[in-house]
Amino acid sequence: MPMTETESFVEEFNRIYQSIGLTVTISDQGRPLVSQPKGLHSGGANGGGEPSVK
Repeated sequence: MPMTETESFVEEFNRIYQSIGLTVTISDQGRPLVSQPKGLHSGGANGGGEPSVK
């Protein structure tokens, strides 16, 4: 997968899911890793606006 597509995926994912505290990074092996900062495990999508799926 070209890096441009990987970067685009990361940017799009972060835009959609940052409102519920989720972020994604690409590991050294090229696998996407989804992370959720501590303290946001309760509430989830109920804590704000849910992302709209297009």
